[in-house]
Formats: sequence, structure tokens, C-alpha cells
Amino acid sequence: MTRALILLLLFLMTGCGVGEPNTESKSIGEQQTVTPGEESKPTATKPVPTITHETVAGTGEMEGWTVYEPMVMVEREKAGELISGNKSIEGAIIQFFASLMRGDKDFETILSPTMQASVRERFTIEMPVAMEGLNQISIQSYLPAEEAANHPLAGRTATVAQELFGDFDVMVFCEGNTNAEDIFMSLVQHEDNWYIAGILARQFEALLPPKPPVD
Repeated sequence: MTRALILLLLFLMTGCGVGEPNTESKSIGEQQTVTPGEESKPTATKPVPTITHETVAGTGEMEGWTVYEPMVMVEREKAGELISGNKSIEGAIIQFFASLMRGDKDFETILSPTMQASVRERFTIEMPVAMEGLNQISIQSYLPAEEAANHPLAGRTATVAQELFGDFDVMVFCEGNTNAEDIFMSLVQHEDNWYIAGILARQFEALLPPKPPVD
């Protein structure tokens, strides 16, 4: 995870114009200011049971993380059977990726209600395309935002996620088809439900804001 995380951060900083952390930027826990008209509207989710899984405290490289034991799997061949509410962190991610694997639009209801309209548009257009070839997601662990910001390994990723996608409540670490495909997700809690706020991963680079023009 450590080597892959370093490579991911190098890619983000060189490919997306993200430099050193801005000491004047808002902290992860502060309220994000959204331009009037740019904030998307909350969307009601289906009243279905939420899937929850057992967790343990992380050790070693994962010290500080809350780790799913065992990891939570979302597989394309079983996506038709995976229906979950979003009262839990893992339930929201299960519903999000299972919907994309099924090819329906339910994933849009799991996008953050405070997500800016331009970001929501990129997600709704680019996520179905980016999911092609991705046959499974394993949900590994999560960190509260305030702990992620100060974590020796996740701190820089948390800063990048906040700068690109706005404030969040937890950072979740997932893997794709192999353990070399690291996926970091930021989630927000709104009215007791969990929603996707952002994703940082090579296979989802189309979700990132456009590069600034070169002078």
C-alpha cells in the first residue's frame, strides 16, 4: 500500500496541478463554501436495509485505521444481488459500485448532496466508462477525516481529496482487481446517511478537475 500510495500522490501532484498544501485553505472539518446555484440537491435513497460488516483496529502499516474483518467484496458477477441502504459507510460504497457494475443509475443517489454540480456531472458521465474492466472492489478500511489529515501515510492523500472534492467525514481505502490498484474514497454523512464525495485512483483520473491552462 505504501509504495502504491506514493506513486498515486506523485501522479496527482504532477498530473492535476496540485502543489504543496495551502496553509490558508480550509481544514477538512470546516464548512465548504459553495457558489449559489452550484450545489446539487439532496436525493432520497431507496428505503432498503443497510449492509454492515464487522471491523477491528488496524495494526502495523494499517495502524490508526478501522479495518473490515474480513474485507468487504463487491463483485461484478454478484452485483445484481447486492442492494444496500447507505446508513453505513460500507453500505453506501456497496450500493455505489454494485449499481455501476449492474449498469443502472442508482449510484447517482449515493453521490454527496453537497457535491458541486460540475463535479456531479463528471461522476455521472465518467464513472460508468471508468468502471469498464473493473470486476471487483474490496473495501479494506477507513479513517475519520481529522485523523486522516494527520496520518503519516494518508495525510497527503486526505489533503489532496479535500482540495479536489471538498470537505469530508471519512476516508476509505479500497482495492480494485488486484492489491496494486489502490482506491481512496472520501465520504460525507448527511442526515444519518453516507454519500460519496470524491475518489482518488489512477483508473478514475477522469473524475479529476480539468488541468489549468498553460500560460
